[in-house]
Amino acid sequence: MEIGKVTLGELPEELQQYLTDLYKATTVDQSIKTMIPVYYRDGENVYFIEDYILHDNKTFEKTAPAGLYRGGALLSLMTDYGQVVIPDERFGWLRLIGGIARFDEGDDLTKTAIREAVVEELAVLSKDEKTRFVPKGIDGVSLNITGWGFSAEQLQEIGEIEIVNHFFNDANRALEIVVQWTVEGELKIFHNEDWFKGGMSGITPMMVDYLGRIVGIYSGRQGLIKIPAANVSMKLHPTLASILNII
Repeated sequence: MEIGKVTLGELPEELQQYLTDLYKATTVDQSIKTMIPVYYRDGENVYFIEDYILHDNKTFEKTAPAGLYRGGALLSLMTDYGQVVIPDERFGWLRLIGGIARFDEGDDLTKTAIREAVVEELAVLSKDEKTRFVPKGIDGVSLNITGWGFSAEQLQEIGEIEIVNHFFNDANRALEIVVQWTVEGELKIFHNEDWFKGGMSGITPMMVDYLGRIVGIYSGRQGLIKIPAANVSMKLHPTLASILNII
């Protein structure tokens, strides 16, 4: 999918008015973490609105008119044993790793997937914990596994990031791209983001098969524990279900 660029003044008048009114009414924190890109969908064409910054995502998700979406990206991490996912207790489903884009990533949402999943949230290590794997050409990844209190000894580039799909998530008014990274071999995978209450992350990466059934968990420094697949999968995030071709 190619994304073009437009300015606010080039949008239909009603969309200009909505975005202008939303910006004027914004009272939330306007730090870099709340600087979100917005996109205009016109039929099959998608455009990044290069001179508009969204700060109030919650209001946008509830009120945005047809044609407007905020940006986001997700990582489909594939291993020898299946698809890596994490549980989301807020909605009771399993999901891919990723998040909302920042404005400076608006013209290339692969940057969002890399920042959210490879740099901030997940750490993919060799079984002996000496090597941290990163996709080819990716910078900014630390040897420190901060959420777990230890460090790898070296970084090793392996595999490449590639865009495999995109979705218009009308439920939360999001344009989401999905990128895939494949890493082979025996691995330890950590959810590495600092836990909001301090200490180690409380989230356990899980492995699902092609039917979305849990077949293993990455139990911290113990590594992968394989488990028999249940007959019924947990509830899946709509994007994860689409990636697995589960209707």
